[in-house]
Amino acid sequence: MNSDIVKELEVKAGVLQQFIHEKSSYEVELKQDMQRLDKMKETNEDERDIAEQEDMMREAKNMIFQTMQRLEVAYDDLKTFHDKVQQELSEIPSFLAAQEVLLSAQKILNH
Repeated sequence: MNSDIVKELEVKAGVLQQFIHEKSSYEVELKQDMQRLDKMKETNEDERDIAEQEDMMREAKNMIFQTMQRLEVAYDDLKTFHDKVQQELSEIPSFLAAQEVLLSAQKILNH
């Protein structure tokens, strides 16, 4: 077993896992921003503050979109590499961990 291959698999899985985490974090941020905006509207906050909050929500939505694009690329990269080294590495923990990350990403990407 080639340690460089294992290392590459671990790096690719780590990148994908990071994008999954980032997407989740941005979704939480967006939800909080939406709640904050609703509260601001209910309490008749200043229009400039409301507009600023709306800008923050747009930015969070944009970050989710960009993260999804990067997540898709990282998923394809890991999936291709995973399939290429499957026979050689199928019994090692890093390979099994990469499979779990792929499954998590599949749920997000609806693959």
